[in-house]
Amino acid sequence: METLHGRLEGVAPGRAMLLTRELSVTVDELWRWITESERTARWYGPWRTTDGMAPRVGDEVLVTMSEEEGDQESGMRIEACQPPALLALASTAPAPFDWPITLTCEPRPAGSAITLRHGRIPADVPLADLGAGWEFYLARLVAAVEGTHSPGFEKCLATYGPQYAALG
Repeated sequence: METLHGRLEGVAPGRAMLLTRELSVTVDELWRWITESERTARWYGPWRTTDGMAPRVGDEVLVTMSEEEGDQESGMRIEACQPPALLALASTAPAPFDWPITLTCEPRPAGSAITLRHGRIPADVPLADLGAGWEFYLARLVAAVEGTHSPGFEKCLATYGPQYAALG
């Protein structure tokens, strides 16, 4: 069985899920993969600013998740941006789906690591789907960066879903 890349912290309603993946690129290169729309389109989805200008802290960006049904844009507000180490976003969806997401990039001896922190997860949100979903998207990031193949969502759900469900 594949080992989880994530763990759960805290208790509802303040619990958070953290997932870490290592990559064979520099932290500066990893930063480009999480902040440039042309690159995010290859693993998560493209984004655009609402005003057509370069994004700044406090601005909203509209993201189209590439593997979700309906190709709907969802809003994310930039809460913090400290290149190449920290990108903090908050969904502009109504509660309880207005959770914060933080991406932290760190240099490692063989390249870099990204840690995704998905915060304020309500007790009634199934961890199996949420955890497997983030495993899926981070596997897509690794595959896009390294030019390899990533598993589909159904495989991630079957592999990681039961393990995340057991966490909480």
